Amino acid sequence: MPHQPTVVSAEAQLQRVLKGPVSAEWAERARVLRQAYIDERRSLVMHPPAVPRATPQWVARTSACPPPAHSTSGGKMPKVGTTLQSLETLWPAESKRLGEEGTVLATIRISASGCVTGVSIAGSSGSDMMDTAVRSYLESVEFLPAELNGTAVESVATLPVVFKLDQNVAAPAFGQR
Repeated sequence: MPHQPTVVSAEAQLQRVLKGPVSAEWAERARVLRQAYIDERRSLVMHPPAVPRATPQWVARTSACPPPAHSTSGGKMPKVGTTLQSLETLWPAESKRLGEEGTVLATIRISASGCVTGVSIAGSSGSDMMDTAVRSYLESVEFLPAELNGTAVESVATLPVVFKLDQNVAAPAFGQR
C-alpha cells in the first residue's frame, strides 16, 4: 500500500535537505517525517482499508482474574471499573528511549464477571513493546461487565490505546470503534 501524500511529501523534503550541507533543517524535516509516519499509522489502525479482517488472534489472560464485579455497566457495552496499574508505568522505558509512539487497537473479551479473558491486537502500533504493554495493561483493568435483560453477560469490545511522547502520557480511549 502506498504512503499517504503527507508522508510522501515529508520524505521528499527530507531527501532534498539531506543533499545540501548539514543544517538544523535536517532535524526539523526528520521530525516532520516521523510525525507523518505516526499519523499515517494511527489512521490505518483506526480506519483500516476495506479488506476482510483476519480472525482475531486471541492471547489468553496470564494472571488470575480479579474478584467478580459487584455491578454491571447497565448497558450492552462494558465499562472500566478499577484500574490497578497505569498504562504509563507499563510503557517500556526502551520504547520511550527509542521515541516510539502510536496507537494500538485492542479487542478484548470480557467475562460476565468483568474479567478480561483474552486480548487481540486488531491494529498494531508497529511496536511489539507497546503492543505487549497494552496486553499487560488490559489485564490490570477490572471492568463492569455488559448487561442484557438485567443479567451480566460476556462481551467483546474494541478500544484504541494511545502512546504519545509529546504529552508524556499513555492513555486508553475506551469505547467502540
